Amino acid sequence: MLRVTRVYAKKISQAKQKEFFPGKLSYLNIKKFEGEHTYSNAKNTWTLMQEARALTSMPAMYLFVTAVKYFAYASLPMFVDTTAFTGAVVVLCVCIGRWAARGKQNTVVKDLSGKTVLITGASRGIGLQTAIQLSQMGANIHVVTRSGAHVEAAMEKIRSVAQDRSTQEFTLTTVDFADLVAVRDFTRVMLKKNQKIDILVNNAGVLREHYHATRFGEDEMLVVNLLSPYLLTEGLLPLMQKSTGRIVNITAAAHSSVTSDAVRKYLEGRGTWSEKKVGHKYDSLEQYGFTKLCMIFHTQQLAVRSYPKLPKTEAQSRQQRAAIARGEIVLDPTTQMPNFVVCCANPGGVLSNLYRDSKVTSSVFHYLYYPFLLLMRSPHEGSQTVVNCCVRDDIVNGGCYVNCHYKPDFLSRAACDVKERTTVMEWVHKKLQPYMKWE
Repeated sequence: MLRVTRVYAKKISQAKQKEFFPGKLSYLNIKKFEGEHTYSNAKNTWTLMQEARALTSMPAMYLFVTAVKYFAYASLPMFVDTTAFTGAVVVLCVCIGRWAARGKQNTVVKDLSGKTVLITGASRGIGLQTAIQLSQMGANIHVVTRSGAHVEAAMEKIRSVAQDRSTQEFTLTTVDFADLVAVRDFTRVMLKKNQKIDILVNNAGVLREHYHATRFGEDEMLVVNLLSPYLLTEGLLPLMQKSTGRIVNITAAAHSSVTSDAVRKYLEGRGTWSEKKVGHKYDSLEQYGFTKLCMIFHTQQLAVRSYPKLPKTEAQSRQQRAAIARGEIVLDPTTQMPNFVVCCANPGGVLSNLYRDSKVTSSVFHYLYYPFLLLMRSPHEGSQTVVNCCVRDDIVNGGCYVNCHYKPDFLSRAACDVKERTTVMEWVHKKLQPYMKWE
């Protein structure tokens, strides 16, 4: 349930601060989202292979060492210690593997003094590392997370690295994202207080090995990963528009495993997130991928809606008037600047607390943490693209970012399907309609 918000530092000073989002985003290089991406199977496959390059580092290292052993040893001078040479080759391979796994690091640093960043699920992992880096840039940090013994320690970490603790605000609100009523109530409080939000990072997420039902009978993974972020974002849109802010949604490569057939299965009720109803083994990875696909859909939909609509009285053609009458969004062609900016970020494969529900996986990652860093990223490394999306000047509204770069080819065929997006978003909106009451 919602708990009283606590503020840990003084209010921000009234001194004039350097603006990060001046006016109506006038100095940012924002590329307008035209409503859809063009899918290319070859480019998508190549992008996913690049993202998974760390997984090929171990086999490549083995082949390289084997080749050195059989082909290079014969040509080595007699005074060269072959054991030392092998050790040097292994160290080189490990360094290359670690470099491939860590991904690109964010190099954009901004003065975020006076800006407020709301991050969900920021008490651990990627969310915590994102909050720490934005705190170092001077932002006011509002952490929204579920309660736990680790939360206070996380807040202390965020405060300890602040650019200026005397002026920055650090706020903690505990909300259970598995409870849609709690999320709605938190949103109501934010709207009532007219809280300023410049950047919203929807980071909260879970990966359940087995089916877990919330008190409303919905699957917990569906609620935490999709329904609650959707509800929160839709409720906070008026605040985001006031600040001409930025929304960053977290996605994953798992969305590529979800086909159009799988999407229809869920929308038609044949895959309603329950072992009993589905009639087969609970496929946690597919359902996790479905939630991430839907977050991409919501990102694209928000990008289209971020531009001012064309008033019915100013419609110039019969087609425009007919589209408005049908309830479709017709954008004002004379307006180029959006009311807010939205994008999604892929952190990559990260050794985070996401796998806590699987005792075997979490134990393996815990005891073999450093060996697995040859294949995966640390939470700090995984947060780099998220932070980059929060502060970069040149941004594609509705775009998807991988390794701190705009990568539309990362999107699967289903993620590029406009009709699929419309159908899924209508399904989600209908599901949440009873909760979307902000007064």
